[in-house]
Amino acid sequence: MLNHLARVAILLTTFAASMSWAFADKRVALVIGNGVYPQAARLLNPANDAQDMADTLKLLGFEVILQLNTDKPTFSKALADFSRASTGADVALFYYAGHGMQYQGRNYLMPIDAELKDEISLQYELVALDEIRLALDRSAGPRIMILDACRNNPLAAQFARSLSSPTRAVGTTRGLARVEQARGSVVVYSTQANEVAADGGSRNSPFTGALLESLREPGLEISAMFRKVAARVYEQTNDQQIPELSMSLLSDLYLNRNASAAQIWGQVREGNDPAALRDFLNRFPTSFYAADARTRLEMLESADRERELRNRLAALESERQNAEVELSSQTAAAGRAKASAAEVAAKDRQIAEIEESRRRIEARLAELQQRMQAVAIQANEEAAARQVQRQKIAAVDPETPAAIDERKLAVAIESELRRLGCYAAATSADWQSPAFRKAVADFAVRTHLAKVPEQPTPELLDDLKARGGPVCTPTCGPREREDQGRCVARTCGAGEVLSGSGECVPRVDRKSASAVARPRRSEPSGAPARGGRSGCFNFNGRQFCE
Repeated sequence: MLNHLARVAILLTTFAASMSWAFADKRVALVIGNGVYPQAARLLNPANDAQDMADTLKLLGFEVILQLNTDKPTFSKALADFSRASTGADVALFYYAGHGMQYQGRNYLMPIDAELKDEISLQYELVALDEIRLALDRSAGPRIMILDACRNNPLAAQFARSLSSPTRAVGTTRGLARVEQARGSVVVYSTQANEVAADGGSRNSPFTGALLESLREPGLEISAMFRKVAARVYEQTNDQQIPELSMSLLSDLYLNRNASAAQIWGQVREGNDPAALRDFLNRFPTSFYAADARTRLEMLESADRERELRNRLAALESERQNAEVELSSQTAAAGRAKASAAEVAAKDRQIAEIEESRRRIEARLAELQQRMQAVAIQANEEAAARQVQRQKIAAVDPETPAAIDERKLAVAIESELRRLGCYAAATSADWQSPAFRKAVADFAVRTHLAKVPEQPTPELLDDLKARGGPVCTPTCGPREREDQGRCVARTCGAGEVLSGSGECVPRVDRKSASAVARPRRSEPSGAPARGGRSGCFNFNGRQFCE
């Protein structure tokens, strides 16, 4: 019964960790994909990009407004609905795939029915990005704008040619212009400002395809997530396209708050529950920890089969002993009992069948033990191979289990301690340095670890990665204050100075203070008054000099 309750507790914990968004804050998103432009060549990806993005955001707990191939009235209505839904929301997100353009430093998104005849068309035919920002600003939390709208735009080129004149600057350039940054916002472009992004030849554009992959990875903080997106796009476009991220957030933000494979494995690996291991393998079949999970599962299942066979063997042995006792009793009382030869023969056959079953079970048991030994040997070989693989890792990736190489592992642990506010010294990667040891001890105390780690281990790194937000708060002196995990000198306003106790007090002029402290001595009555020159004095209106 206790084992069953423990199993249920593990499953419930795992489910709660992986579905944390289900009982969390309000998240809303407006997703628009425009690809069918009557006046220009059709874009193949935007509708797919928008549909896939909407489906992914719904899985992450967003209320999604989706519009495909949207004309200006529909675009405006969707934006109005999004403004209402964003009011007071904890996270608001806008995603757009399609044509866009910039004119004189302002960005515009293009409905499918837009006609660009002159400058007046910009106001009435297009949707200014400022309108999107106004809708996002109604959110009470982070505001995210994702623009896959930097494709080559023939309509914008045609518009530029129509405005060209020798005496007038057109003001149109490639791609989109940078948006002025506002606190609490994230703006992501599919490529750098004033550049054109690739539309791609597959279902999704290179940018959106990489974004969808990263959104499906649990436990990625948004800045780390978009760094991964940028790296993937750069690789997929042969170093031609680099997405650009502009972010001003005061705290960490996780779009996919499902638990990561490392976090779930940390919960499962210490247990002996095959059901939890199977669930882990179903959810993370290609995880770094999958090989360990499969080995552990096979060992547990083999142990269960061995236990079952031994129980069956014990039951057969008990049955055989009972049959022999009964047979012996009948044989001993053959002269007095009515037992027939047929009954005795039947008991003999029963005992023989039991012995045969016993031999089969013992053979299966021996085979199972050999299999378990082979699994153990294979597990050791795989562990050795993984250690060699770790040692070949040139750089420590926050999402890759750290190398066993102690220096590389120390680098990763130092980085995580710095992220958690426990380490502020210069980078050293020296586990034995006083600053490093103090940071580890501080982390151990604040997180109630059983003991302070004596050496860098992958388990310590996994524990650090699983922690969110600042853990350590620095202890600052009286003349310092805490600022983003560091102690900085306190400052005072004009006319004030910092006292030894850390308080701002009025500044005192030293000359005035000296005059007050040492008042001028008065001359004795009747004494000659000394003049300004050395060795001279006045007496009765006359000057005398020595």
